[in-house]
Amino acid sequence: ESKRTHQPPPYPILASLANLKYLDISSCDDLLSLSEDGLQNLASLETLNIKFCPRMASLPEQGLRGLTSLVSLKISDCESLASLSGMRYLTALQNLHLARCEKMHILEDDMDGLTSLRTLEIEKIPNLVSIPKGLQNATALKEFSIIDCESLLHAFPEGISLPTTLEKLWIGNCFSLMSWPNGLGNLTSLVDLWITCSRNLQSLPEEMRHLTALKDLTIGGWDGLKTLPEWLKSFTSLRFLQIYNFPDLLCVRLDPLPHCTSSTADLLL
Repeated sequence: ESKRTHQPPPYPILASLANLKYLDISSCDDLLSLSEDGLQNLASLETLNIKFCPRMASLPEQGLRGLTSLVSLKISDCESLASLSGMRYLTALQNLHLARCEKMHILEDDMDGLTSLRTLEIEKIPNLVSIPKGLQNATALKEFSIIDCESLLHAFPEGISLPTTLEKLWIGNCFSLMSWPNGLGNLTSLVDLWITCSRNLQSLPEEMRHLTALKDLTIGGWDGLKTLPEWLKSFTSLRFLQIYNFPDLLCVRLDPLPHCTSSTADLLL
């Protein structure tokens, strides 16, 4: 099979598969790259998954140009992959998932063409330091999660506000974060927020008080925080609340919602 070969498969193999919609390449230990000429002819491809290809160092930029129908791109466990380029060509892309690519330290600043992007998931990219400013054009983005990226300085492009279309935002265990993303308080459609520790951020962002549509909230991981902010009681739509890893937290005050008649309760931790 072509995916067992040590070099990129001859491009006529992929070039002849004009109706291919799904391509999964996994556990190809010696694969160095994909054929640029072959990818250019996959205009019908909707899903591309690449995983456990430890020697793959890059994706062919010009090859991505031909993937005009690509909706989902998932890349994981490719430890030699240092960067991504050519993403601007993926104008139909809706879902992008990147995970466990140890050498990746930057996402090329050519993502301004991702106007259809709805879901962006970045997980365990330990050397990633920034998110490209081109994502400011991702005006359809509804779900954004960035987890376990310990070198990341800013959870969203510095100086760029989060898209107000966001419904889900997860920021967790990015220990080098210097600031919360701009525009957090403007996310009036946000229903799911998961936000945990950074060495440089020792408190919950004040802008959270405006997220009154929240239904699911998970917070945790700050030393020195003894009480939760009073404005948490304004989250009257909340259905699920998880609070964890606050070693100095003394008290959680549970005031009733405006429509409740029960007395105020204190929960001591």
